[in-house]
Amino acid sequence: MRFTITPTERGETLELRSDDNSIGWYLTGLDGWWGTPAPREDPEPDPMHDGDMPPESLTQGARALVLEMAARCESSVAAERLADQVCGLFGQDLVIVGEGPSGPRMLVGHLADDPKPRFAESGRLLFCAVAISCPKPSKRGREVAFRASGGSCSVVNEGNMPAWPVVRVSGRCTSLSVSYGGQAVTWSGDAEGLVIDFATGQASAGTIGSDDAFAIPPGRHALSVSSVGGGEVSVCVAAAWR
Repeated sequence: MRFTITPTERGETLELRSDDNSIGWYLTGLDGWWGTPAPREDPEPDPMHDGDMPPESLTQGARALVLEMAARCESSVAAERLADQVCGLFGQDLVIVGEGPSGPRMLVGHLADDPKPRFAESGRLLFCAVAISCPKPSKRGREVAFRASGGSCSVVNEGNMPAWPVVRVSGRCTSLSVSYGGQAVTWSGDAEGLVIDFATGQASAGTIGSDDAFAIPPGRHALSVSSVGGGEVSVCVAAAWR
């Protein structure tokens, strides 16, 4: 399995391989990727205790991800520079992408602990454990675009939890409505190209009228789409996993 860690503000992407022992970074251990964080609430409260009531819902805390890494370097100077690079990840968002047999999945988090770099082989081999806290614990896949046609759009969420769609219009649009399961988002304006993010309720132009945004459940679903202006409408879904 291949991992990349990309800082959003400064620094270079770290590429971790797991299938060789050549010069560069490689993955030696992994924790917190395959499972799902425990609920914040007690799912089995004791009503006999004062104020102990059943939770209305179960919510998840942050995902604790640990990537155990090693880097084989040409010199001890190069190894120290890589240690500096890892420590420089602190204080910014990190995009972590793991690519396995089922494709890439992404998390966003921040450095949660000292990576504790240590050296071996006369300083040319570097070891560290990068602990990353991901406040949003769900993993996301690549965004897939589904084209609307004939007033409908068939979309697929291959994950195991609902995913917020993004509607994109290529070309002119003066009116748009997208609905599913009794919920609808409507938009009006005059735009040459349009993006509506259902997660944030924001549009790149114009005005959102009815904002009863919905997420796409796992599986295949048919959405109703109506637009005026002639632009091509696509509903984009990035699958989500617990």
